[in-house]
Amino acid sequence: MKNINYYTSRGQKYAKIPATSYRENGKVKKRNDGIYLGHVIDETNNVFYSTERDLFTYNPESNTFCSADESYVSNIPDDQRKRPKICLDFGDSYFLHKFVRSCGYDKVIETFP
Repeated sequence: MKNINYYTSRGQKYAKIPATSYRENGKVKKRNDGIYLGHVIDETNNVFYSTERDLFTYNPESNTFCSADESYVSNIPDDQRKRPKICLDFGDSYFLHKFVRSCGYDKVIETFP
C-alpha cells in the first residue's frame, strides 16, 4: 500500500504519492516512481482531478486508477494560476495605407479591385 501525501498550495489541497528512496554506495537516492494525483476533490473516497487524467479515483492498495462518478464534477476548483490565452486573428490583413499615401500611389490602390 502506498501513502498519499496531502499538501496545500494557494488555498487549494493537492495530493501526491512520494517517490521511494534507496541507498547506493552510502548515499540516499530517489527512484522516479512518484505520482502526482492533482486537486483533492474528496479525500475520504480518494477522488482527484488533474489535467492529465481528468476526474478519477485512486486505489492505494492495488495502485489502480478508475473513473470517478460524475456527481463530483461541480466540486472541481478553478485553476487560477494561469490566465486564459487571448487570441486575436486578423486574417490576411495588410497595413500599407500610410506607406501608400506617402509614396503617391493613391490612384493605383483606388483602381485595384
